[in-house]
Amino acid sequence: MKKNKTLLVLSLVGIMAFTGISYSSIVPTFVKSKINQVTRKRGRLNPLKKQESLNAVGEIALETLDKYVDSNKYSISRILEIKDFGENQYVLVEFDPIGYLIYNVSNGDIVECAPTSYSPYLKTKSTNLYYLPMVGYFSNISGKYTSLMDDKELNALQYDAYKKEANRYHDKAIKVIDEKNLNRAYEGSKTDFSKKRKSTTVTNHHFFTMIYADDEARYSWYFKQNSADFAAVSTEDGCCGYIATGIILAYYEIYYSTGYFSTSQASNYISPCYSTTYGDGVPNIANNFLYELDPNPGSITQAQIINKLNTFLSGKDLNYTIQNTVSIFTDIETPIENGYPAIYCGTMPNFNGGNISHGVVVYGIYDNGDVLCHYGWSGYSQVVMSSLGLFQESGAISINDHTSHRHNKYFIINGNTHCGCGDMILC
Repeated sequence: MKKNKTLLVLSLVGIMAFTGISYSSIVPTFVKSKINQVTRKRGRLNPLKKQESLNAVGEIALETLDKYVDSNKYSISRILEIKDFGENQYVLVEFDPIGYLIYNVSNGDIVECAPTSYSPYLKTKSTNLYYLPMVGYFSNISGKYTSLMDDKELNALQYDAYKKEANRYHDKAIKVIDEKNLNRAYEGSKTDFSKKRKSTTVTNHHFFTMIYADDEARYSWYFKQNSADFAAVSTEDGCCGYIATGIILAYYEIYYSTGYFSTSQASNYISPCYSTTYGDGVPNIANNFLYELDPNPGSITQAQIINKLNTFLSGKDLNYTIQNTVSIFTDIETPIENGYPAIYCGTMPNFNGGNISHGVVVYGIYDNGDVLCHYGWSGYSQVVMSSLGLFQESGAISINDHTSHRHNKYFIINGNTHCGCGDMILC
């Protein structure tokens, strides 16, 4: 009888859609409630078997991980419910020896997967955890919300801005549903992840394991091995655009042609990489390079990033063009397919009611539209981000280099000087 009632309710919905009869004017309250239960149930964890739902997400997480690395070298160490500032549900899956994944309960999407990064939530003993895609990771202890990236407590204006952005992202996300994951998570699984399976510990796992996308920028291993110190130049709010700009400029100087940095800039900010194999390690970029771009860095718009690039490169013997796209559906694929990385930019609500810009470096893309990016934070250089992205309005900035290649001397391999292109320098 229960099945027949459900079919009756759904049939009623279909009749109303066909005839144009108003839902609110004819449907009794108890029927509306039943319709809402039917349409909502897969977009949440099953309240009657919560642990089994979490187990199913764990299975999904391991299968997702296997797309990027050998999941047999990992085991699940913890599965937790977390939420955003709009109280929308997510699931955090942490791996041993390293790595984490975040699953969106509302639509079945894998928001981000970072097989070579430690979970930011390991920094807190709190289990009251919050998340805002691409923006950050937070804990709530005794009503105080704290960012786990810089240990700063959120004020009321920040909380309100993040709540607004969380709900905006949620409204966007539920328009793109992964039916298979939703059904699987709701039905649950008997798999017991409290008993860890055997995993193979890999020496320096987080450094030597590289993740590969279907298409990548040339010399993409620069981003994958980018110095953690450079990514942590500043904890000031909104500096991510400057950090992304700095990462991109150093990339072109090291791998495309010396001249993107002046002689004095190169001497001040770039230290050679000493290694035994080309591609194992990258030159170190000084922490204070950020302030070469601006002595007082802060939030920066897409147009301002382009201005900073042109100012920094002005008067130098270079031949380049800056590609810039701004749209709701940003064309991030083109620069990557042409071999160039891109700064992916977007806007989110600011704490004063306006907007603040945010940016990451994208250097790889998958056939399903997901991107491989450098978040600009220490230890987060290989993060797979959902194709849903974060921003309602976004853009991509890339540099197309047309300069005749000029060798540099940033790599010392087995005592021999090499250029970023790989050639040995004999002088």
